Amino acid sequence: MRESGLDGLEDGEPGTDVKAVPSWSYRALNPRHAEMFALLGLVPSADISVEAAAALAGTPVRDARTVLRGLEQSSLLTRGDADWYHAHDVVHAFAEDPARHGITEPARDAAWHRLAEFSTHTAHAARRRRKYFESICAGESHRSARYLRIGDSRWMNSAFDTSTSDR
Repeated sequence: MRESGLDGLEDGEPGTDVKAVPSWSYRALNPRHAEMFALLGLVPSADISVEAAAALAGTPVRDARTVLRGLEQSSLLTRGDADWYHAHDVVHAFAEDPARHGITEPARDAAWHRLAEFSTHTAHAARRRRKYFESICAGESHRSARYLRIGDSRWMNSAFDTSTSDR
């Protein structure tokens, strides 16, 4: 789907345009929400954390959270675990069009730079935290080892793996 985009799903029949529903929701967005939606179309993943979205948009986390909640209320995103949001594949593919045509090249470059900087810092922090937890969890007798493994390993592994992948 990435090569042909949503146009590859068209069959020419009236009423079967898969872009119709996300386009209705997109057109109803206020400018702030539309800008964030377009920026999300730059990201190769359909999943994004509030913090990564804030970096992408160059806004404070609380503002990004508010805008992402607005996109959720517009049915363009769903909220997952721990302040992560997900766009359905069709919605995410639709977001690529406003990302290409609604954002200037300098703005796209700046958004990519902010996201890359955020990802670098996140990977570094995850690596440090992982080494710390591994050193604590190495000894099964440590009282907090069970808590650390259960409470933090999912987030830590997810953040580490996501921020160090070749996306």
